[in-house]
Amino acid sequence: MDAKFSAKCNCLFDNGSLSLDGIEQISKGLSRVGIGLEAGMISRTVERIGNWVGGNVHVFDEKVVFSMNKLNASFQKDSSDLVVPTSMISDVKAGKMMLIAKTVDCQVLGANMRFRCMGATNDKLLEAISAVAAMK
Repeated sequence: MDAKFSAKCNCLFDNGSLSLDGIEQISKGLSRVGIGLEAGMISRTVERIGNWVGGNVHVFDEKVVFSMNKLNASFQKDSSDLVVPTSMISDVKAGKMMLIAKTVDCQVLGANMRFRCMGATNDKLLEAISAVAAMK
């Protein structure tokens, strides 16, 4: 079945799912090619703004799926797809991160699932998830 909507985006994951070992491995690999990336810098950034994971979101009639991209998956303890049945989404609304960046916020079993896309793609994602969540 084809997705009703697909886009590159970021999804906010729990800070506890960040893999410090994965960050250290990437840091070491980059230093071998002359790129300095301190593992502690990534950890501090995550503590400050959250564990925003890059990937792709796909909206189907019966589910919303977020798949991490390969680089971001290497920073996570669990890189499996996040699959949320639309029947579990009780509310969808526009939100903001740090007062300026638009987000799409979904209430799922009392928890907030948050997506952030570029530009007008947020509005399209909001429309797509709202449409399938309303079908339940």
